[in-house]
Amino acid sequence: MTFLLDENLSFRLKRLLAPTFPGIRHVSDLKLLSADDAEVMDAARREGLVLLSKDDDFLERVQASRHPVRLVWVRLGNVTTIEIADALIDRQQALRAWLASGADKVFEVAPKS
Repeated sequence: MTFLLDENLSFRLKRLLAPTFPGIRHVSDLKLLSADDAEVMDAARREGLVLLSKDDDFLERVQASRHPVRLVWVRLGNVTTIEIADALIDRQQALRAWLASGADKVFEVAPKS
């Protein structure tokens, strides 16, 4: 299982993460630029992808959903695309364990304290 990057994350992030997370997609790959959140969630479910977003709206939608959509919620504030990539790569072991576990719907990527 891999990720579907939301529109609010740069398509460049896909290139940075592809060696670590093969099969990663961006909404632009699915012709979903400017699509509403429900369409993006449906595409993620249909394609067997986990949403990766900074958007609080997705958090609310995923938590309220009865459908099996999971979310990696990036809460790093105003950082560069490279910093987001580095944070995800640094957490790859935990992300892979979470993906394999089928546990919680949301994996939060917050600043390290």
